[in-house]
Amino acid sequence: ASKDISEVDKIKIDGYFDSSSEHRKCDYLFVYTSPLNCVYIFVELKGTDIAHAITQIGNTVNLFYNQGYLKDKKVIGAIVSSRHPSNDGTYRKAKQTLEKSLSSKIKSFRIEKKNKEMTYDPINDKVI
Repeated sequence: ASKDISEVDKIKIDGYFDSSSEHRKCDYLFVYTSPLNCVYIFVELKGTDIAHAITQIGNTVNLFYNQGYLKDKKVIGAIVSSRHPSNDGTYRKAKQTLEKSLSSKIKSFRIEKKNKEMTYDPINDKVI
């Protein structure tokens, strides 16, 4: 199956919802639609504050979920950092906490983190 780029919608989140909303939101949402499934990828571009990136992704996913957009959808939170953050437990803990808190709403939710760039392979559902 070919990965047709026209199947991907890129949405800049800022301004998608009432901008007066207190929530810090993540940067982008990519929606990949194919006959088989629909994947929502919430992307946060960050320097080193990875735990904060997780909070922003969590806020945004919850906003969309509460608006009814994410029911039965595959959802991935993606953090692309410009620098390698120190590999401390803060990221892992924040990641686990968010994945756990969203698991009752969105079964397959997961956070992925990459340095500099990220490619999503929808056929194999892999971030590379």
